[in-house]
Amino acid sequence: MDHRLRDAYISREADLRAMYGDYTELKYQSEGARYECFRFTPDEVRSRILPLLDRIQAHITSRLP
Repeated sequence: MDHRLRDAYISREADLRAMYGDYTELKYQSEGARYECFRFTPDEVRSRILPLLDRIQAHITSRLP
């Protein structure tokens, strides 16, 4: 699955739509770090980045059998 297809799927799928905001923000930050050389302090990672990942993981885990 390519990135555009994954983005569209997450935005449309009822079970995943609730996490779409966190997903797009984490994707933006990730791409910024890789391609735009965004730099994050350890505090920023703890307070801004990891909570996004934690919420996404919790959302997906709650829907697994």
